[in-house]
Amino acid sequence: RVNLMKNPLLAKLLAFAGVILTGIPVIAPLIFGIISSVNGNGFRLDYMMPAELFIVVLFGAALLIWASIRAKQLIKPIVWTLGVSVFFLIACQLVAQISGLADGRIESSGPYFVVVLSMLILFDLGVIGLTVLGGMLISRIFLAQNKK
Repeated sequence: RVNLMKNPLLAKLLAFAGVILTGIPVIAPLIFGIISSVNGNGFRLDYMMPAELFIVVLFGAALLIWASIRAKQLIKPIVWTLGVSVFFLIACQLVAQISGLADGRIESSGPYFVVVLSMLILFDLGVIGLTVLGGMLISRIFLAQNKK
């Protein structure tokens, strides 16, 4: 069923690079948290790092989309996951701006904070989803190549 292009090397390279780029903003906060813990400062997780490194996520997602198109695999799930993730990031920023959380007019507590934090977490989960889908894409490319 899988009809890969004659040379799947480019799709593999694109998928690997996409997984690395979408994974960095997810893995880096964990690594920094472990380092902080080892240094005796307790485990601190920067859950905002995927949003702060959005350009890296976006570039990685673009590579995953390119690889998925070349491999004719997982195009819709990758595009939808990126789209929903970007929606939550933009909505999170809009609610923070409109509510006054972004400029400090209101405290970081209450219902607006919960909504903003929830959308940020959904964005983070979307980035994790993109990384997982990229891993699945790599697996499918290798499996399809081995079937030939």
